[in-house]
Amino acid sequence: MKGFKKEDIAAELIESIARRVAVMVRQVGVKQNVAFVGSVAKKPGMKVFLEKELGISLYVPTEPQITGAIGAATCMESGKTE
Repeated sequence: MKGFKKEDIAAELIESIARRVAVMVRQVGVKQNVAFVGSVAKKPGMKVFLEKELGISLYVPTEPQITGAIGAATCMESGKTE
């Protein structure tokens, strides 16, 4: 797009996604003690925008992209698959 910096377009896209996610989080009723996981949690901009939208601090684990796999493996190991 002419006249717009790539960085500005990317920031607007991330902020838009954060707003949509924040709406869903509010519908669930989460207000504190939130872990932000998955590969997208490695993107600092997304964390900043989500924290701003939600008005809370998010916890990001050291390896957020593997937390789902660890949780699934733990459930399988314990027999809790439902």
